Amino acid sequence: MKTYKSLKHYYTDLELALEGADPAIVADALDDAEEFLEENMAEQISSGDAPNKKEAARKACEAYGEPEDVAKEYLKQDKSWKKKEKKKEAPKEGLLKSTFGVYLMGRTYANMLYLFLMFPLGILYFTYIVTGISTCAGLVITVVGIPLGILFLLSFIYIGWFHGRMTEVLLGIRMPKKRRKMYGTGTAWQKFKTAVKNPRLYSTVLYLFLMFPLGIFYFCVLVTFLSVALALISAPLLYVISESIDIQVGLPAPVWFQVLLSLLGFVMLTWTMHLSNIMAGLHGKLTVALLLRR
Repeated sequence: MKTYKSLKHYYTDLELALEGADPAIVADALDDAEEFLEENMAEQISSGDAPNKKEAARKACEAYGEPEDVAKEYLKQDKSWKKKEKKKEAPKEGLLKSTFGVYLMGRTYANMLYLFLMFPLGILYFTYIVTGISTCAGLVITVVGIPLGILFLLSFIYIGWFHGRMTEVLLGIRMPKKRRKMYGTGTAWQKFKTAVKNPRLYSTVLYLFLMFPLGIFYFCVLVTFLSVALALISAPLLYVISESIDIQVGLPAPVWFQVLLSLLGFVMLTWTMHLSNIMAGLHGKLTVALLLRR
């Protein structure tokens, strides 16, 4: 086996062995390796089995296995995931079915639910970030400010993990199963410095901050188009109600025009369904780009 005197070298080789795999698979593989190797090193040093960190790292890497062998197990998971995704993919259909089949796809409604949730979550994330920054900045001159700021920064690990799991459930985009660690071995101060230097911390904060304007945009677009479409679809019904109670509750237009409005509303509703799938797909790519950044 190749001799490793540092964990960083091992992680690099493992990542190279996983080249081309799903980013979430790579993240899980690196997290599992990091957890095992760091715990193994700590046990060796505390028990005296290794005289120094280099020797402990070498023994830990040997115990975990060659990066290529470890990568093979995760690549099998990657292949099984991709097979499941292919089974879920709808076969090629005609224009009519592909257009109106969107109503029968459960993914469409999950995507719409996800986009609607971005509105309250975006407000929550924005409030948390702004409140946290202002509070920590105001207390930085006190003893409480520094540890509070550290906890505030590290809290984004858990928030990002939560959002990633929700993304996998609703959008069907694979995300890491574990909460990504942003800190390595060493003293508490060394761990914090490692976390601060990690670009993923800031990409996660940026992503959560972007949820505020994006959530408002998704909510306004969907509510506007859905409300207009449903109002147009209900035009004939409103016409019948107007005729029965002799009070105008809809547009004062002939029957054929009311039916035309209803058809237009149905087309608009169908287009809105497709639009929600497109927006959810683009948002999923943004999630992967920022939450899985290394």
